[in-house]
Amino acid sequence: MLLRLVSRADRRRYNKIFRSSLFFGSLLGILAPWNLDLGLTAAVLLSLSLLALAVSYVLPRSKKAFFHRLSKARERVRDSFLYLSVTTGVAGIISTLLTIFSPALLGITLSPLVPLSLDAISVLASLMEFTIPLPDFVFLNGLIMSRVSKNNGGRPDSDFCVKSAELDQFVRGSRFMVSDLVDAFRLLCQDGFASVERGRKGEELAYRVNGEGVRFLESCHDLVKIRLEYEKQEIDRLLSQAEVREYFDSRSVDLARRALKRVKIRLRSTIKDNYPVLDREWYDHTENRLNWDLGRLGPPKPTKP
Repeated sequence: MLLRLVSRADRRRYNKIFRSSLFFGSLLGILAPWNLDLGLTAAVLLSLSLLALAVSYVLPRSKKAFFHRLSKARERVRDSFLYLSVTTGVAGIISTLLTIFSPALLGITLSPLVPLSLDAISVLASLMEFTIPLPDFVFLNGLIMSRVSKNNGGRPDSDFCVKSAELDQFVRGSRFMVSDLVDAFRLLCQDGFASVERGRKGEELAYRVNGEGVRFLESCHDLVKIRLEYEKQEIDRLLSQAEVREYFDSRSVDLARRALKRVKIRLRSTIKDNYPVLDREWYDHTENRLNWDLGRLGPPKPTKP
């Protein structure tokens, strides 16, 4: 989360979450510990809310309208977990302080069950917020533009529509799932770059990207291409360094073979992480070049048993 605070939009969003959660957490922490039944009831309701958030995240992206209405984008679920964690954490701290100091100041002994319950909910919500993986939405936006441009024979000049039935073709062969692409489109809708077209039962039939969304996707696609160009240049540089080695003895040959194998591992990782945006022709050429270099060095010597 701290790494994402460099974004101004993220700072505004987290600032809004913290301000509201601090207020409600303080209110809950002041009121809950004085009545054990009321405090435990609040803890149960918060636990059920946490369970409902978890269910809304793990619900499959089914074609049934019921699941479509309940499932939430992962970014919104993470924010909800963070909100719940901060709220119950603040309430737990305040109720703990009241439990400690109330016997000496007021002569009243408060039960520690309420602050312990609130602290447990806070820790669990925090763990769930940090364990939800977020895909690379910049790459996903670039992937959308790449697929649309390939299908249309060029970049779209105006708004375009992507049907839900076509999403599987967009992510085929890539490291992403259809649910990742659904989350990307929902974030585009949330930011005002797209709109969703629903059926009579509430199912999401298609996503229509407007003109501003097209420009946003183009910028993401250009950024992805810049990142890939840097990665290609880095692989070419490492490969060239491995090729210019002079082979005086078996040790130098072994070092060159290890360097080439490291480049090959990085090349395969690059195509796995960036397919289908990565240029396949460049990948095939570089792989053939690597195989030729490895073949020129000969098979490795067998190790001693």
